[in-house]
Amino acid sequence: MSRIKYFLISYTLVFLSISVNAQSAGNSLHLDGVDDYVSLTLPAGFSNIAGGDFTAECWVKPETIIFSRILFAQLDNSNFMSISINNNGEVLFYIQNNGADFSIQSTEAIDVNDWSHVAVIWDAGNTEAKIVINGVESVLAVGFFISSTGTNGQMTIGARTDGAQPFSGEIDEVRIWSEVKEVCEIDIYGRSEIQGDEFGLIVSYSCNQGVGGMDNASESFLMDAGSSSANGTLQNFSLSGTESNFLESPLVIDHFYDDPFVVMSMGDTLLTNYLGTYQWTDCDLNTPIIGETDAVFFPIDYNVQGGEFSVTVTNGTCVNTSECFDFQTFGIDPIDNSKMVISPNPVNDQLNISVLGELSNVEVYDVNGQVVFVLNESINEKITIDVSSWKSGVYFISSSTEVDTSIKRFVKI
Repeated sequence: MSRIKYFLISYTLVFLSISVNAQSAGNSLHLDGVDDYVSLTLPAGFSNIAGGDFTAECWVKPETIIFSRILFAQLDNSNFMSISINNNGEVLFYIQNNGADFSIQSTEAIDVNDWSHVAVIWDAGNTEAKIVINGVESVLAVGFFISSTGTNGQMTIGARTDGAQPFSGEIDEVRIWSEVKEVCEIDIYGRSEIQGDEFGLIVSYSCNQGVGGMDNASESFLMDAGSSSANGTLQNFSLSGTESNFLESPLVIDHFYDDPFVVMSMGDTLLTNYLGTYQWTDCDLNTPIIGETDAVFFPIDYNVQGGEFSVTVTNGTCVNTSECFDFQTFGIDPIDNSKMVISPNPVNDQLNISVLGELSNVEVYDVNGQVVFVLNESINEKITIDVSSWKSGVYFISSSTEVDTSIKRFVKI
C-alpha cells in the first residue's frame, strides 16, 4: 500500500481549486488520413523494443474506421511493435522480438468521432500483453495476425514508419513508459498532466503547441515533454485551419500525475474526486470508521469535536491511503450565515431555495467538483430547481452576497 499525498482545500478556496484542477488539456493534433504523421529517431530508452517492459498510451478520436496505425516503432525488420485499429475499430497490438511474433486484439471497438483512451501494456519477462480502453482491460479476441514493416530506426505517430497506413482524426497525450503499468494506474493517470520527470517516462507528447485551428506554420516539431527530448518532425501537415493542424482539445485534465487524488473540504464535508471504493479512518484511534464507505464524509456527524481523518481508496489492484489531516481547524462552515434555506433535503424532484436578503451567482456542484447548474442573476425571494433528472448523490450549492458566500449541501435521491 502506498501513501499518496492528498490535498485538503478549505471552503474559502474550493471553488477556485475546482476550476484549476478541471483545466482543459490544451490542444490535440489532427491528422488528415492522407499523408500526415509524426516521425522521429527511435528513442534510446525504447531501442530494445520487445526485450523490455513498456506501457504505451494515448487519446484518439478517429474520423474514419479503417485499418490505420496509431503508434509504430521499428528497430529493424525483426524487432518492431505496432498499435493500430482495424476496419471494425478494434485495437490491435503486434510485437516482434528477433523474429518471434506476438499479437493481441481487443473485442471492444472504439467509436468514430469520439474520444477514447487506448493503452497497451507489454510484460517482456512473461511475454504477456494487455489492451486497455478507457481504463478497462479489454477482453481479447481469439486468433493471430502479423504486421508489415516500415523504416528501420524510426518511431512514428499516426502511420507506419514509412508513412503508410495513416490515421485519420485527432491524437492527444501520447506517452510511453519503460515499465508495466497496472490497469488501475492507466485509469488513474489517463487524465493527468505530465511534468516530464516522472519515473519510467520515455516520451510524452501533450500536443499543447501553437494556437488551436489557427496558422501554426512556425511549428515544425511535436515537442517531447519527457526526459528523452525526442522531438518528432511534423510530416506533411498544413498547420492551418481545422484539419492537419493543432486543434483545441475538449479533454479535461483533472490533476497532476504525481498528485492524482484530490480531497476537498466544503464547509463541514470532506470528499474525494477519485473513483473506487472508499474507507474513511479515524487517525486518532487508527481504526476504520464503520459505515463511512462513500466518497463523501461528514466529520461533524461522526465527532462534533472534529479530529484527524484519512481515506483509503481502492481501484482494482491499486490501493492508496491519504495522509491524515486535522479537520478541527475547519469545523462547521463559518461563512454560512443562513441567508439561504433549501428544502426538501433529501430531494427527489423540486429543490426550493429561499433567501433572506439578496443573493446572486447560484451554482450547484456534484461531488467531483463539476458544475451542474448556474444561475447568474440576483434572487431575493425563492427559486425552484428541477433536479428530477440528476443522478442520485450529494451536491453542494453556493451563492454569494457582496460580502460573503453561503454553501449548503443536499442529497438527491
